[in-house]
Amino acid sequence: MTVQGHTALHDSFTTIKESHSLNGDRENLIEFYRAWVHTYDADVRAQRYRAPGVVADIVAAMSDRLLRRSRDGVRVLDAGCGTGLVGKVLAERGFTYVDGFDLSHQMIAAADLTGAYRTLRGGVDMNQPLDATFPTDGYDVAVCCGVFTVGHVANDSLQQLIAAVRPRGVIVVSTRNSYLSGAGFTEYVDHVVRAGRVRLHERRSNAPYIDEEGASYWSFEVN
Repeated sequence: MTVQGHTALHDSFTTIKESHSLNGDRENLIEFYRAWVHTYDADVRAQRYRAPGVVADIVAAMSDRLLRRSRDGVRVLDAGCGTGLVGKVLAERGFTYVDGFDLSHQMIAAADLTGAYRTLRGGVDMNQPLDATFPTDGYDVAVCCGVFTVGHVANDSLQQLIAAVRPRGVIVVSTRNSYLSGAGFTEYVDHVVRAGRVRLHERRSNAPYIDEEGASYWSFEVN
């Protein structure tokens, strides 16, 4: 296997770093993850990737407090679900209505093996508006973990999540520190809040993400 010139005898830290050099290019992302899928879970586990658990815990707390319904009745969209790491933790927390999508068909095949998802779809680019497969206001919750990171999606991909979630629904997003330092995501959130699209419920700054660095976790209520 080759991942951007890296053989199977790669180290997990280097491979994760290589994923940040893709500059949001669709074809580069597709090819990179086509190769990386074979070792992805082991690589992020080696770097103590804690974000899926943090995101799932935030969703559980907000669901119990704000949505006021049984977790197995909460409709969740896992945007950029990858191999299904978030879906697995959500299932452990009692969420059984979880749909997922990802740009990579290979990552979707891996996510399907978890048994955590109701439906899954590959080839979905978060840098473009979602099609009718994901109906407007169709979900109570959208999560996006590990996707707003260097070299992947633009800030305005947040609009795809807003469109998918019903009014008074919840969005939970992770942004690793290195992304925040140069992407202007904080300023973009300010813009979306001022425009009245969402209300910022909470921002957890420099919370656990991966051994190398922390992340901010953002939770929003859709207006």
